[in-house]
Amino acid sequence: MDKYVPDNPSVSYRFVFKKPYQIDNQDVSKKVCIVWGMRSYFYHGYADIDLKTGEVIGLKIQYRDIK
Repeated sequence: MDKYVPDNPSVSYRFVFKKPYQIDNQDVSKKVCIVWGMRSYFYHGYADIDLKTGEVIGLKIQYRDIK
């Protein structure tokens, strides 16, 4: 969350896209196998949820290059 507001408590969740999902013609569920049996996802995201209303107040999706 970029700004902390004391009277608006929120909680953050980290997530990955495990099923095919397209954003701007990019498959954000794409993953790579590094070693036999180990997979990692290129994209992950964070969502900030308002605890009072359940509203999503922040969303960030990032591409992580796996190297």
